[in-house]
Amino acid sequence: MLLATIGAFLFAPAAALPALAGFVIITTIGWVTYQGAIARLLTLFATVLTVLTVFLITVFLFVSALPAFTEHGSGLLLLPAESG
Repeated sequence: MLLATIGAFLFAPAAALPALAGFVIITTIGWVTYQGAIARLLTLFATVLTVLTVFLITVFLFVSALPAFTEHGSGLLLLPAESG
């Protein structure tokens, strides 16, 4: 259900709210009946989404920096030598 919510948010924003409501309802029912398992599952979801977010930010930064590297080369990474 969480993947459906994320997919709806990305591709069909109008369907994101009902999918999120379904996720919250299912999670609440699961929390009442299987609290330990749901807590571990939510922790796993949070970890995976955090790693995915950091990965996507990293990809965005590298893609954004690519034009500068193609124009100026690897000299961008070198520190200028100060003489004096």
